[in-house]
Amino acid sequence: MRYARIILALALVFSLLGCTLDQVKKIPLAKDGVLDLTNWNFEKDGSLNLSGEWELYWDQLLKPEDFKKPAPPVVSGLIELPGQWNGKEVNGTKLPTNGFGTFRLQILLQDPKEIMAIKFPGIRSAFTVYLNGQKISSKGKPGTTRESSVARWQPSVEDFNIQGRKLEIILAVSSVP
Repeated sequence: MRYARIILALALVFSLLGCTLDQVKKIPLAKDGVLDLTNWNFEKDGSLNLSGEWELYWDQLLKPEDFKKPAPPVVSGLIELPGQWNGKEVNGTKLPTNGFGTFRLQILLQDPKEIMAIKFPGIRSAFTVYLNGQKISSKGKPGTTRESSVARWQPSVEDFNIQGRKLEIILAVSSVP
């Protein structure tokens, strides 16, 4: 009886709000390095996290031109983001606390007509971000050694325009003590 009252109360709340559980839109997640947002309307549906499976290129700090070569880099595996790589397993190997790598995500969009933005929370690593081949942000300097890597903690929001229906994000990151 108690649970019936709770269910009834929830049903009443949803009916007062003018929606049903069926109308709650499922938030898309990246799968195999691709995030399909072709059915997502930012104006109606709001912003979202770029969560899910990103491609990981471990022990490589890559740039957009590396992916355009006749022999592009070989993906090390997929990794769930957001999160830390520490202890995550990629192709049977546990990743260490310290290291460097490149994350890549391809996003499929509706025809974008407005300026878009990406919010970077405070990340305690050095990173550089490229969108469709253009560098849009860099915090610190990613490197392969302690001497060449400089971390810089600085939250930011970067806005950009999109030409076309595809967005490629390349994120080169280092966390080298």
